[in-house]
Amino acid sequence: MQQIDVVLLTKNSEHLLGRCLTSVYQNVPIKNLVVIDGFSTDRTLQILEKFNRKYNNVLLFQMHGSRAKARTEGIQRVSTDWFMFVDSDVLLCKDWFKKAQPDLAS
Repeated sequence: MQQIDVVLLTKNSEHLLGRCLTSVYQNVPIKNLVVIDGFSTDRTLQILEKFNRKYNNVLLFQMHGSRAKARTEGIQRVSTDWFMFVDSDVLLCKDWFKKAQPDLAS
């Protein structure tokens, strides 16, 4: 299965971030997790560091700006042909990527 980059926008997401990332790593073949953080002041960065120690593929960038600017920054950091966005409060269902593949153009 070909790996893809995942772009995650976040700011002060500690309340659900760990569960979100667990669901993403369990269900998506991730090459890099590209995180655009709005200068979080809670435990968001510590949670991201924990996942980076485990998977060694978290790329963290901090910036101020709108969601549109953050998404544009994330797209510019993608290194794979295909990528996906995921919000920091989303929990993917089991086999999410496998279920989504038939809907992707080749």
